[in-house]
Amino acid sequence: PDLFIVLGDRYEILAASLAAYISKVPIAHIHGGELTEGSLDDGFRHCITKMSNLHFVAHKIYKKRIIQLGEHPSTIYNVGALGVENIYKTNFFSKKILQDYLKIDLKKDTLLVCIQPEIARQPTTNLANETLAALEDYQDKNIVFTMPGADLFNDIIFKKIINFTKKKKNCFVFKTLGSHKYLSLLKYADVIIGNSSSGIIEMPTFKKYTINIGSRQNGRLKADSVIDVLPNRTLIRQAINKVYKAKLNKKKTNNPSKKINTSEEIFSIIKKANLKKCRTKKFYDILN
Repeated sequence: PDLFIVLGDRYEILAASLAAYISKVPIAHIHGGELTEGSLDDGFRHCITKMSNLHFVAHKIYKKRIIQLGEHPSTIYNVGALGVENIYKTNFFSKKILQDYLKIDLKKDTLLVCIQPEIARQPTTNLANETLAALEDYQDKNIVFTMPGADLFNDIIFKKIINFTKKKKNCFVFKTLGSHKYLSLLKYADVIIGNSSSGIIEMPTFKKYTINIGSRQNGRLKADSVIDVLPNRTLIRQAINKVYKAKLNKKKTNNPSKKINTSEEIFSIIKKANLKKCRTKKFYDILN
């Protein structure tokens, strides 16, 4: 291949990037320069950055961080987040169609819960326990769970969600919804609860609240619709109650990762890039 294009910070992506790097295939990396201090992803992301030749970031702060990692400024482009652009280009399911797909009455208040593992076993266990304990108080609302990704300690969360939702008619569990149904659910849910990046990147675009629990997303830029709380059941309940009492000012809510025509700009830059020249790179030293 002429170019390997990769997005994000997963360990599977790191393995594929290593293969491309060893094979001397240039790498274009999307979503570098970000921080998620409560997960292992920072190490994977920064390793991919150091092997990459072109960088497409979601904010000017992330560009600055990649320069700090020794990448030349001319190879780094602030294009915004593809996930945000995708929302504006998606033809969402209507509420009725989504209800039929999911077998959920979306006319009721709906909480979407996405819990991902923290960096170690104990914080993961504590976060899951405290979040689920807080949700016991909301049996009058739909509680929709999507299961965690393939991170270490995800089995803890799987088991606790399954045990919590047994015999609870207001709880709905999906291993995965797929992009179209998931984004449509974000559109109709009242709030997303947990520590998923979709609460930081996508949900603010819908002008909806995010209750971000724990440290996994520490370091990421956040819209004013994101409520950060410690993994404590009382604080989580207080945040949920705040969401239902507050009215989000849609005009003032701004997603820091939003830019226009993100995908078109990435395509245009790649099309013009001298990929043969990309095969070699030097460390950009900012020290004088």
